Amino acid sequence: MLQTGGGQPLDSQQQVLQIGGITAPSISFEFGFSTDQTPSPGTFLDSFTVNLLDAGSDVAVVATVDASGTYWTPTTPGTVTLDPSQISFQGINPPGQSPILGRGVAYTVLIPVPSSFTGTTVTADFDLFDNQDSKTSALGWFENVAVVGVPEPRTAVSAILGLALFAMKKRIGR
Repeated sequence: MLQTGGGQPLDSQQQVLQIGGITAPSISFEFGFSTDQTPSPGTFLDSFTVNLLDAGSDVAVVATVDASGTYWTPTTPGTVTLDPSQISFQGINPPGQSPILGRGVAYTVLIPVPSSFTGTTVTADFDLFDNQDSKTSALGWFENVAVVGVPEPRTAVSAILGLALFAMKKRIGR
């Protein structure tokens, strides 16, 4: 869990995920944000942003949340543009240990890794921005970050053969 009020303008956590050997990989995770701030004109609000990064330093902004709402795939110059119709998300209840500071949202998300990403890893990046008002007025959390997808045919065949050999050996050993 990330909280504002710690004196730093940015609190980040990342998880590196292996996508090598997976055809059409997607990233699944749960995240949430809560705050006691109220939107008002000209006010910079605490916010929580979820990004995906590839090995070549390409960035795709998945979502940004603040007291005014959730913005899926916000247009951000210099980043990989995501198709919002490819992101699957559903509202969920936050975990029991997550205090709610007024207004809060929580989601379970499934997003395909952008086809332009290179390398065998993708980094899920979670950033809590603090407006430096010295109050613990917002928190962000994430959990259950995982890669889902279809193994490449060679990997799938190897796995099936391995299971078949294991079953045969077990049967012979009886």
